[in-house]
Amino acid sequence: MTNGIEAPQTNAEWNARLTELWQYSAKRYSAGFSSSMREETALDLLKSVDFTLSRWLNATGISKKEALLMPAREMLLAAQDKLLSDVKALKRAYGRLGAMMPKTGSDALKSTFAAIGRFFELYDAMFMSALIPCDIDYQLAIPVSEKRLGADYISDYLSEIATESAFISRFDAALVERLLTAWRRDWRLEISNIFEPVFACALALSMLSLPPRTLMLKAEDLARLHSLFEPFDEEGVKKKLLSGVSSLESALSFSGFSGVLSTCAFSLAPRITAGARLANIFISVKPFRFMLY
Repeated sequence: MTNGIEAPQTNAEWNARLTELWQYSAKRYSAGFSSSMREETALDLLKSVDFTLSRWLNATGISKKEALLMPAREMLLAAQDKLLSDVKALKRAYGRLGAMMPKTGSDALKSTFAAIGRFFELYDAMFMSALIPCDIDYQLAIPVSEKRLGADYISDYLSEIATESAFISRFDAALVERLLTAWRRDWRLEISNIFEPVFACALALSMLSLPPRTLMLKAEDLARLHSLFEPFDEEGVKKKLLSGVSSLESALSFSGFSGVLSTCAFSLAPRITAGARLANIFISVKPFRFMLY
């Protein structure tokens, strides 16, 4: 049920309120057509009541004790109004993001983004608010927590997509595609995240004091990276990576996303210190060949 530091009596009263509203929602959902309901549906209804009220408490700062002073149905209606308002704002943000998406993208990214558009048509904020009625196949560099439900999950997912897309947009599309093709020839057909190899390459270039926008990490640069990391344990490698993130942000004028980039950089450290081939982490490419006619 809803979390919070409350007196045991308050929590007991709150759970009783949830049960009351769950029964009320179940009756409305079935519209009196049946006295029985599938267990899965009943649990989804309960989870959705809990989710809708929990996010309302968090958004308003109202305590459970204060909320319990309100009539039960009035409280649920207020929470649902808040959710509906947030979903409308999220739909507008989705539209703006669609106009900003980079040209470079895998089929999975494009199809997942399109599927999220259907989320806004199918989402049931009144009865099944904790569910996500669309398929999300494309993998993020930083996955959304499975504890996030319904519209909150979609909000976090779109936020990560926005950050990844903004980063990729800092680079020439042809250079991004060249790097991704060197990474995996069929990258357009896979669900794997395309931000990670671009970020890793740009990060490595920054650490070597080379221009990251070129996305031109050559085979000989990997030897320099190896020498850079070799003296350090995992914590030392993380410090080196963090310094590289700072240089990369400055080179790309990509401020305000330190948390995301640092998290992605730190995820590389265990692989580096475990002896993974750097060529599998930092993708090198061959320069373009120009033919003379």
